[in-house]
Amino acid sequence: MAAGFACKQFVISHEHCAMKVNTDSFILGSWSEAPMRGRALDIGCGSGILSLMLRQRMGQSSQVLALDIDEGAVRQTRQNVAASPWPDDITVFNADVRHHDIAGLFDVIVCNPPYFANGQVGSRTHLQQSQTRQQARQQDSLSADELFGITANLISEQGTLQCLYPTAQAAHIIEQASQHGWCLQRQLTVIPKPDKPSHVTAFGFSRQPVSTPELASLLIRKADNQYSQAYRALCQPFYLAF
Repeated sequence: MAAGFACKQFVISHEHCAMKVNTDSFILGSWSEAPMRGRALDIGCGSGILSLMLRQRMGQSSQVLALDIDEGAVRQTRQNVAASPWPDDITVFNADVRHHDIAGLFDVIVCNPPYFANGQVGSRTHLQQSQTRQQARQQDSLSADELFGITANLISEQGTLQCLYPTAQAAHIIEQASQHGWCLQRQLTVIPKPDKPSHVTAFGFSRQPVSTPELASLLIRKADNQYSQAYRALCQPFYLAF
């Protein structure tokens, strides 16, 4: 898996990307709402996996715009898109969403954003990572406040924003989103194993308030280390082993 990851309808090469294909990507891409037709925006596209997962689920006449500030990631995404069944439906830009003039509104926006706030870079291992990988993981490059503020001006009236943050930040993320008019619609707490605490949570926001947000949890592996049935069902449209 060093050079790539084969999905059912496309292959993701990721050797030139700071952030490799991982479980979080599969969960967010599989769980995110995807209208059958419309426009999608992938902020911080990395290898392009979320763009391709969205395009597979959205169907014909859909268009995806993918952005990343890292030139290597953009080249990788373009290669993966060109080799996919939808080379004409995904447009990739080397751009910073904070400064790039994006025309039109989107029906769905996805972002697997930087994980760590400044001063929370984590372990010694993380400190030894490459500069591009640290940039991809730290909120210095795109804070939650910036993400919610920018996307509020890019979403259609009925559109949704799907993102993923550490579970420890969940309450703060929901509060930050609400300050920009985003309403929590869905929330998925991801649990790696029964004896492990949740590490990340996926969020689905809309501009329309809902009376009761949908709150759920997802166990990735059972106690015997086998994938759970829920995880298999969620990722089945993409994961070759399922």
